Amino acid sequence: DWAGEFRTINIGKNAAGFANIENGDLDQMLKEVQRAVGQVSWADLNADQFAMSSAALFSFVNHAHPFREGNGRTSKVFMEHVAEQSKFALDFSQVSRDLWNATSEASRPKAERPYLDPLPLVNVFALATKERGNEQTKETNTGHLDLSKASYPAQATKSLTKAPQGQGTARRGTSYLPGQNLGTHER
Repeated sequence: DWAGEFRTINIGKNAAGFANIENGDLDQMLKEVQRAVGQVSWADLNADQFAMSSAALFSFVNHAHPFREGNGRTSKVFMEHVAEQSKFALDFSQVSRDLWNATSEASRPKAERPYLDPLPLVNVFALATKERGNEQTKETNTGHLDLSKASYPAQATKSLTKAPQGQGTARRGTSYLPGQNLGTHER
């Protein structure tokens, strides 16, 4: 019933909420995602820059969690489509589920750090980044990205829980944006 529909309730995982519906955080996060995709010259990035920019972008998408179910798969499909604008492809089979989940969780706002931190995700995206070979990058109009049209390659198996009452989502800082230098990482 919810496939492709934006969520209308607050949800959370591991006692932390995702972008809040009531205060407009979800809408703001989706606008940030759209702006961030268009802000990066994906075709010009080297592998390290691609991993850093992808990690920063994914941290926005992950925190937005715009759907009630299927966000993990949908966000990976979304990131694969963004990668089509670059010299790289994303092969998420190179990353274990445990590592993916742990670093995704580590990037989210916390009580002691109320902003997104994509740095834990950089090595994960470096592991998943593969040269595209001789394929050409796709020129897409990123000014009209619509996450509500994202596909679901598999049925959701775990549902998310509702955020605890009275706990809104902390507003993130603007510390990191795709395309910014987030430091170096090891491959």
